[in-house]
Amino acid sequence: MKNIFTEGWELRYEAEFIAHNKDKIQAYICSPLRAATSAEVQRNMRTARAYMVYAFEAMHFSAVAPHAYLPVILDDDKPSERALALQIGLQMLFFCNIILVCGDRISEGMKGEIRYAARLNKQIYTFNTEMYSEVQQIVSKDGKNPELVSLHLGHSPLGSSCPVTNFMQTKLDVTVLVKERSNAVSV
Repeated sequence: MKNIFTEGWELRYEAEFIAHNKDKIQAYICSPLRAATSAEVQRNMRTARAYMVYAFEAMHFSAVAPHAYLPVILDDDKPSERALALQIGLQMLFFCNIILVCGDRISEGMKGEIRYAARLNKQIYTFNTEMYSEVQQIVSKDGKNPELVSLHLGHSPLGSSCPVTNFMQTKLDVTVLVKERSNAVSV
């Protein structure tokens, strides 16, 4: 089997991704990371990745979720590393067009992201009525315009804590993606 990473495949794929996605709306995924156990944190990381895939496939947004990957290199239980991860997330949020508040609960980290997005006058999308009300309260409490918050019920997987459907599991399966790309790109 060919090693796609030593043969430049990843560089070609990255260039293709950038070329095809530069005009897409940049969406920041805001969803919970913290949990009682490391297994739950890992589940939350996978869920954030699923939200990214859904935003890309169903909404045609280019999405980022730093908490889907940063916990691999930064320990969320160490205050200095958590602070760094939160700062990286806010820097990424700064460059996004909108924020997608996903899941069925709002963590402390998410509150900070929502407040920052409101200060930047970014559109804030929610996907269930409870989250919509809670996000509006957060935004209003900080004296920002609650009209920045909108409800999008047509995308119910983003309003759930378990959005991974068979469709998204297939899209997230790295072996499927590598196989698809290696068949499409001549090495």
